[in-house]
Amino acid sequence: MKLNTRLDKLTHKEIRKIVEKTIVYSEIKFGSNKRKKSCKAVVKLQTDNDFPKYGEYCPEKHTVFLFKNNCSNVKDVICTTLHEYTHSLQPIKSKYFKLLKTYGYEKHPMEIEANGNEKFYKEVWKLIK
Repeated sequence: MKLNTRLDKLTHKEIRKIVEKTIVYSEIKFGSNKRKKSCKAVVKLQTDNDFPKYGEYCPEKHTVFLFKNNCSNVKDVICTTLHEYTHSLQPIKSKYFKLLKTYGYEKHPMEIEANGNEKFYKEVWKLIK
């Protein structure tokens, strides 16, 4: 397996393992949500009619969802998990939408932080390969 290995070449179980190892790395590197503790992760297909997303964080369930049908390769899975895990540490319910109105998506401080944490994908890859 390589970073550019296409997801259609991997089993659901293999994708799940990548996500789990990325979550463990994230808990060590970034810490965990002090109120909600350990973050859960679910790998699934995006089936709604919404625009295609690689993943999302659900604060009500304290769960990262990774949509395997929208991710192309292993690197996408790792980066998306790092990104969404970052959101699990942020005050999404209380501040995300207020900041979205002020800054828009591209300049949103929480998105900037989450995008920035994607750079650690190479460190995660060292643990996986």
